[in-house]
Amino acid sequence: RRDIVQIIKDLCKWKGIEIIEGKAMPDHIHILVKIPPKMSISNFMGYLKGKSAVMIRLLYTSDAA
Repeated sequence: RRDIVQIIKDLCKWKGIEIIEGKAMPDHIHILVKIPPKMSISNFMGYLKGKSAVMIRLLYTSDAA
């Protein structure tokens, strides 16, 4: 869970997004963020979900598989 939280923090930092509050649950994450007005919520969420899924997969899959 700590790895996933760090991935979310890193992705937000790279986009200049401020995390106001967050809570990692066993099967999902609640997050309150402050995004710039020129960035759409749907674009940001697509970025966050897409990039975090790729990073988590790379972190937890074996090269031998």
